[in-house]
Amino acid sequence: MKGQTIGLSNARGRFLESNDRMQGGLRVVSLKGVDGTSQLHHPHPSALARHGNAFHRLVKLQGRKDALKLVSRHGIGSALNPGLTPAKSTRISRIHARYKTLSEPQAKAQSTAQDIPENGWLGQHFEHNRNVVRARLHGNLIEGDKRLIACRLHGVLPRDTSGLVGVEVSMITHWNTVDLWMGISALQIARYGIMALIAWSLAYGLFASRWFHRKIIQRWPDRWDVLREIGYSLSSACIFGLVGAVTLQAARQGWMRMYFDLTQYSWSWFITSILLTILLHDTYFYWTHRWMHRPGIFKWMHRIHHQSNNPSPWAAFAFSPWEALVQAGIFPLTAALIPIHPLAFGAFMSWQLLNNILGHAGFEIYPNWLVKSPFRWVFNTPTNHVMHHEKPHGNYGIYFNFWDRWMGTNHKDYDHRLEKMTQRHPRA
Repeated sequence: MKGQTIGLSNARGRFLESNDRMQGGLRVVSLKGVDGTSQLHHPHPSALARHGNAFHRLVKLQGRKDALKLVSRHGIGSALNPGLTPAKSTRISRIHARYKTLSEPQAKAQSTAQDIPENGWLGQHFEHNRNVVRARLHGNLIEGDKRLIACRLHGVLPRDTSGLVGVEVSMITHWNTVDLWMGISALQIARYGIMALIAWSLAYGLFASRWFHRKIIQRWPDRWDVLREIGYSLSSACIFGLVGAVTLQAARQGWMRMYFDLTQYSWSWFITSILLTILLHDTYFYWTHRWMHRPGIFKWMHRIHHQSNNPSPWAAFAFSPWEALVQAGIFPLTAALIPIHPLAFGAFMSWQLLNNILGHAGFEIYPNWLVKSPFRWVFNTPTNHVMHHEKPHGNYGIYFNFWDRWMGTNHKDYDHRLEKMTQRHPRA
């Protein structure tokens, strides 16, 4: 936030005393509590009066009573503000005196009539100060501290800062776009690497012989294919991070429906938003995937993914940069359509990544009795997606089999192949 620095040490208990001093052109308010000291550094209110008609704006924003309290408390033209000329000091004092004689409605009308240019920072600054003071005067120091932290980290104050806790006052709320890009990319790579490595170690290492009868394509993938998959997956994770960073920045500006305060919606909605995102992504994936198989689009966007005709867990994110952008589009789309918390979207991402890795691992994981039930009419299976890598046209879905069945795009021998796969027995 321009012209404002906030230093905050943990404070618990009621404040015993306060002390004001000037330091480097800033007023430092030290509020001493039982267990610590909290300091707020901000421009002295009278210094703000040097912005032309700032006091008129302050009345318009805060009301006459609060404005006079905030600005007149230390005296305009005092030694604290050597840059304020006597002429300006006298003028401002006259303005203050006139406002003191007015009622609240009259003061509002007077300030509104001034037609003062907008100064968003000034309004946010005083709105923030008033909220902090009110929270602390009521003994709710934690609430006051949260607002201080929010003011520092957001730059632009959010509509509701009362629930900022944990991760919300770290990466999400105060990192710039580049920091967010690097952070989200690192998170994606770490999460993807751990999950894919576990799947690879189990299916292609520890239990390779024992589980081979469940290998959908009865041969191991080529080593160079695996290395290619890892390389493109790293590239995709960085693109996902970039789209995620831009989406979070847009949400912080109020351009998305994403919310950051966990108390803004109920926990039941938190869970519901995850389920809705899964349904939305299933639809989004089916139609974008089917579109990418059009002849004029396929070679530019989707061919790289289909170079893995015997996929491994590392093929899950092995996309061309253009396809990675399309795949990442689910984040801004979801954030624009429904109120969703970043942690809820993170939970969805973990679900989709696990599902994606299992779908590309190359092993059928479901038992025969389950695929003979209505389960196979609802959910997709690894066999479904591996068949798609073998024969590119058809089997476009990701989580559910609804769209493929409704649109008639399931491979004709999918049900037969799935049942046959699940009836295989280990070799003696």
